Amino acid sequence: MKKKYLFGLILAFFTMGSLMAQTYTMKSAQRDYSRGNEYYAQKDYVIAAALYKKAAEYGYDRAQNNLGWCYQHGLGVEKDYTKAAQWYRKSATQGYAKAQNNLGYCYEHGYGVKKDYAMASEWYKLALGKSRNAQKNLNRVNRTSGIATSTSSEGSLTPKGSYTKEDADDDYLTGAIAYLFEEYDEALPYLQRSANFGNADAQYMLGAYYYYGYGGDPDYAKAVDLLRKSANQNNSGAQLLLGACYVTGEGVEKDPSLAVEWIRKSANQDNAMAQTFLGAFYENGYGVTEDITTAVSWYRKAARQDNQEAQEALTRLGYSW
Repeated sequence: MKKKYLFGLILAFFTMGSLMAQTYTMKSAQRDYSRGNEYYAQKDYVIAAALYKKAAEYGYDRAQNNLGWCYQHGLGVEKDYTKAAQWYRKSATQGYAKAQNNLGYCYEHGYGVKKDYAMASEWYKLALGKSRNAQKNLNRVNRTSGIATSTSSEGSLTPKGSYTKEDADDDYLTGAIAYLFEEYDEALPYLQRSANFGNADAQYMLGAYYYYGYGGDPDYAKAVDLLRKSANQNNSGAQLLLGACYVTGEGVEKDPSLAVEWIRKSANQDNAMAQTFLGAFYENGYGVTEDITTAVSWYRKAARQDNQEAQEALTRLGYSW
């Protein structure tokens, strides 16, 4: 019976995931933003938009931009150009280049604001050098409106003689947005460049892409290679998924001790699902000595982050959280 619970939990991880709630901080907002990205990858736009909204209302600029995108395209929320422009503006005024570019697009096309080519041009200019589409968009709106395009080095994209960390971060963000909206052909070159440079978030996203087979059939070998690179950089999501691979034997040989090792690393970073996994491991004696007291301790950590599976486990065992 216990084994059924353990592997039922693993199935739940791959199909459901978990929402986390706690005293809200910037770390919480960043976590919700990342979880929102994961739900987009799973095509659950309603939960993703809800997570973006939590983080956006706290003031996290990247979540505000993504929530604006959701409203613009009607993904997980009712399409609303006015709300889209409002959220883009909140993010853009914090200096987030992607939102500046998106707000410029709203002004160029009259989405949620009065069409205004001059305003569009100004927002595109602010995004130059930081958002890859800004230069193209600026040139287009200037041609349409007759505004002269500056030929000075200031206000133009800096030629990239060599690839830098800033480039990798920018590529990840560009690729992640396309990826989350299932534009995989557009996303992959950006994510691959960023992952090849060593960006842990891009490596994790690509690893999940290959694991779940979003581009066709799953490629577990590629997935594990990328997840390992990301996990070694302390990415908690990659650590959890890599540990789960060692449980199921997908892309690697089954190894309970390595499963426990990687999932513990993730749990120690407050990943609620990883904490629930550890609770199940200790309850079942999987890769560790069976220890109900330790199992309950890990379940409680996850349950207090509102992890439903952990709460159900504690109830089943007769403990509170």
